[in-house]
Amino acid sequence: MEIVFLLILIITMAVALGSGYPVAFALPGSAILSIGLAALTGYLFSGDVDAYFLQGGPGEWLDAGVTNFLGVYWGV
Repeated sequence: MEIVFLLILIITMAVALGSGYPVAFALPGSAILSIGLAALTGYLFSGDVDAYFLQGGPGEWLDAGVTNFLGVYWGV
């Protein structure tokens, strides 16, 4: 199932970049959508949002993204 979410991530990035979205919005946006979709699918099919994550969970992945975002943009 992880391959499916990886393909969704790659297709979403390709479509976003091909349609003209800037890289700064297309890459993190497609990652957030893929993480959210994996969490929603895990919740719907197995009742656990961490079902399709090898380590950590969607909360930890999104917290890491927010921490990186704050470190880059607030540091400037």
